[in-house]
Amino acid sequence: MHLFLVGVNHKTAPLQIREHVSRHLGTLRRRLKALSRMRAVDEWCILSTCNRVELYGISSVKPDLERLLARFTVDTGGPTPDEMKEASYCHFGEQAIAHLMEVAAGLDSMILGEGQIGGQTRSAFKQGQADRTLGPVLTRLFSNAIRWAKKAREQSGLSRFAVDVAYAAVELARRIFGTLSGLPVAIVGSGKMGQLALTHLQRAGTGQVTVLNRTLENAQTLANTVGGQALSLSSLGKGLQEADVVISSTGACDFIITKALVEKAMKERVGKPLFILDVAVPRDVEETVGELANVYLYNVDDLQGVVDANLQKRKQAATKAQSVIAEGVLEFGKWLHGRRLSPLLSRLEDQVESVVQSEFDRLKNKVDSNDEDKERIRESLRRVAKKVIHPCLSRLRRLGGETDEESETFVSLATTLFGLEGKEASDDDPKE
Repeated sequence: MHLFLVGVNHKTAPLQIREHVSRHLGTLRRRLKALSRMRAVDEWCILSTCNRVELYGISSVKPDLERLLARFTVDTGGPTPDEMKEASYCHFGEQAIAHLMEVAAGLDSMILGEGQIGGQTRSAFKQGQADRTLGPVLTRLFSNAIRWAKKAREQSGLSRFAVDVAYAAVELARRIFGTLSGLPVAIVGSGKMGQLALTHLQRAGTGQVTVLNRTLENAQTLANTVGGQALSLSSLGKGLQEADVVISSTGACDFIITKALVEKAMKERVGKPLFILDVAVPRDVEETVGELANVYLYNVDDLQGVVDANLQKRKQAATKAQSVIAEGVLEFGKWLHGRRLSPLLSRLEDQVESVVQSEFDRLKNKVDSNDEDKERIRESLRRVAKKVIHPCLSRLRRLGGETDEESETFVSLATTLFGLEGKEASDDDPKE
């Protein structure tokens, strides 16, 4: 049994190749179904996102993944086999296990620690279940990967530190207000960065939204999408008085929020703090506004500073997450190792039971005993056999090899050593 992975991602393949593979997933699925019918692949599952396409599989013989890739390029008229080989990666056994768990935890993502990949891994798992392409090994692998990825993120704190510039605004606002629940927000202008920051703030539980724009019509359009009220830019002073959080994102060439305007608004606010996020380039807010008492002014560079600091924290957390993932890999590896050996151990136990039964059949007619005594003789023979074979079984479990190749070689040698060739275990489908 061989566990394998072949894939392309943002680290190994240019966008054109990733797009080509993604567009032709239907061709890949049809090819895999054909291989399944020929018993060349026993289980398979495809994980596809905007940054990666990965195929996980189980086969009884080691697959020729280079040939599979070459056939895919011929079938789809895409990059050459050499280009596909250069852009792809292949892992077997423990490396494939570790890779999936790291992917699910966000440790292999373009943005280190991003959480969306966990849901995408879960979706791939559910799709495999729906398509009935999963068997006991991949079912357990994906279940374990999702579980250990969640554990790694929680224990390491990997997702606590914002590395999205817009989301960093939420972190800065929380430093000032503690909680954002119910806080009124004003957004000045309709720049994309400002709208994205507003989206994150609303998810954090902020309250009434006021949209201010040069034209009331444009303000109303955005207000309708965010469930807020619209004001023209001439009412900016009123907006500064009523909002606790202000996001400015216009395309103006000059300052539209001046120190004098904010100073006037602060007198009406009677000491209430005001958080102003200026994400416009060039800036909308006069720099001296930040000198006013209880006014907290941040710009794009400030947000980037938060992101850079948090990215370093995420890197540190990633190291902790890796150690948790290593535990998950070890746990699954032990289970898989035991599964590889189960047929061999079952055949050996069956052979011992056969010898016990043969000896009992030979003895039972030679002793003058009742059925109860004969049964005691049979149980005695079994106990002796188990005592003899138990150390052997224990050593087999410990010495069975770590990789697919080592296990295959070991099972072959042990089969020959114990004379088990051609003998089937009493249960060909060992329990999970």
